[in-house]
Amino acid sequence: MTKRKLTSHADRDVVESFLERGFLLVGGGPSPTLIGDLLDALDAIDEDDDRQRGQAPLN
Repeated sequence: MTKRKLTSHADRDVVESFLERGFLLVGGGPSPTLIGDLLDALDAIDEDDDRQRGQAPLN
């Protein structure tokens, strides 16, 4: 798995707002690894390249 070299401030704000609103709970708070994994998922596309950035998986 490759790590993102740059993370936009807006992406981080979106992920943190989801965490703060209780959509994702991990122990006492979000871990840097969890936030990184979520940001990677925001950039993911499927094999056919027909899923837009930030769109939920179809499965």
